[in-house]
Amino acid sequence: MTELIILTGYLGSGKTTTLRHVLAHLPEAMRTAVIINEYAAAGIDGKIIDNKKYTVKELENGCICCTRGRDLKQQIEQLKTLHNPDVILVETTGVAEPEPLLDIIAETHTPIKSVVTVLDAYQYDKKRTLGDVSKRQIKLSSLVIINKQDLVGADVLEQLKAEVHALNEHTHVCATKHGALSTTTLLNAPAPQLEGRKKARRVHRHETSSLTLHTKKIVRLPELEKLLSHLPSDVARAKGIVRTPHGYRLFQYAAGLYTIEPAKKPADSTGVLVFIGPLRMRTRLSLLKQVHAAAHKSMTSGTSELFSNTRQVFKSLD
Repeated sequence: MTELIILTGYLGSGKTTTLRHVLAHLPEAMRTAVIINEYAAAGIDGKIIDNKKYTVKELENGCICCTRGRDLKQQIEQLKTLHNPDVILVETTGVAEPEPLLDIIAETHTPIKSVVTVLDAYQYDKKRTLGDVSKRQIKLSSLVIINKQDLVGADVLEQLKAEVHALNEHTHVCATKHGALSTTTLLNAPAPQLEGRKKARRVHRHETSSLTLHTKKIVRLPELEKLLSHLPSDVARAKGIVRTPHGYRLFQYAAGLYTIEPAKKPADSTGVLVFIGPLRMRTRLSLLKQVHAAAHKSMTSGTSELFSNTRQVFKSLD
């Protein structure tokens, strides 16, 4: 029988890093499928998952708790029919509302093995509070992962654990570094206590938006680092894969921290940069200008690409 493991958590908490670690250490005999939901128009996470070993499906440009809910239901049913996996790992967007998501999954009649929420200890240390979406995710979780424990002190971890248990006294809590979650902990996580849960009544609209920019040009690393070091405050999350003079690089940004690491060449050789948050218009235009400047020696070259990305800026306002 196929079971579902739901992996959720706010923007930049480390869901994909956790997913990659788990997939690398799952028992080989376990038939596994993965559904990755990306809020932006172009997916990044699916490109860095080893899809030769696992069946990977991507749902982009929307959230599976609302606009892509019907597609999620269809993907689960198709995976069960065509591949009959032991487990389907579903990675949600960072802004996914858990209540309507669970309502959609219930329609597939697929048992939920566990609901896992990844928290960012570093972001929590900066704000010393949890956002509303994170609180709702925790309340329905059976396992909470406090990630980036190496970036905070023991007092912060204890305070965050206490806040988690105040929201959900039944959930299991563990701390990780770089998403290194033990597969034993994941597979032995208790089942979520969903009995008596009320169905979601409201139709919600996310306050978060995204901007996706594409470039086939070489992006200079110093310019990329400058961009990531000075992102506007309304950019909550940024990620992408770009071509540099030293090969393709994957970058990740959240809560003022960024990483850049080697990446595989995309199938179409096109670099993609994704920015997520309550993006203001001036932020979108500033990002467009900076990305164009980083990828070209002059602001007059690459006019076709610039025109395409400019259209994407205005399209992202819809």
